[in-house]
Amino acid sequence: MVFNVTTSLDPGAVITSAKRFFAERVPHHAAFPEKEGDSWLVLRGQGGEEIALATSVVDGSTRRACQHAAL
Repeated sequence: MVFNVTTSLDPGAVITSAKRFFAERVPHHAAFPEKEGDSWLVLRGQGGEEIALATSVVDGSTRRACQHAAL
């Protein structure tokens, strides 16, 4: 599955929040960092499942221009 979310947090805060969120799950549903960079994170669950996250900064004026072009 792929999910997209818009937030006011900077990329580093998103990665930090994700690590904390997945580490605090019920033990058999927890996932822990396996690889990471400044704007991405790969977590591995105890059952071998993989969760990959990536962040990017979107300029609001660019976003409006793209939406307008799609109309």
